[in-house]
Amino acid sequence: MGTDKGLIRKNGKSWAQIAAEKIENLNFQACFSVNAEQFPIYSELLGEELLVTDSVSIHGPLAGLLSVHNVYPHHDLFILACDLIDISSTLLNKIYVEFRNREGEHDFFVFSNDGNFEPLLGIYTREGLQKLADLYNLNQLEKHSMKYILEIGNTFTIDLSESEKELFTNYNNPELL
Repeated sequence: MGTDKGLIRKNGKSWAQIAAEKIENLNFQACFSVNAEQFPIYSELLGEELLVTDSVSIHGPLAGLLSVHNVYPHHDLFILACDLIDISSTLLNKIYVEFRNREGEHDFFVFSNDGNFEPLLGIYTREGLQKLADLYNLNQLEKHSMKYILEIGNTFTIDLSESEKELFTNYNNPELL
């Protein structure tokens, strides 16, 4: 995209603020994983209390996920990437209901798009995250991708309908906006 997606604006709000509102509408506290370079601008935008600075020595979304888990090890984490701007509250509720109905049965809850995980919207349980943190700390986490951790974990998937698939547009090109 050529810029920090969380700072892109839509209807006067940053994508990060829009994601926070979606999570807060479910009565959850929003929290953002940022790297050290992002911290100053996101603190101005969102406030320091909502930020967790990446603390693991890998890159990408998994670094953020494990960093937030390190700060909140007793919490399940509801993940919503700020660039999934089209995600509806209906879809967020759908995964939350499945999580509540199957609590304790799985480590991770995500959507599946034609058999492929959609890892950047999901619920990652504290137990599943602790297993990942243990593997990471023992240098036994072979790959550092979100899809990999879903492959090795006890993952529950919800198949997306054709209309729901459109909500997972990942905006990596400014012409798509």
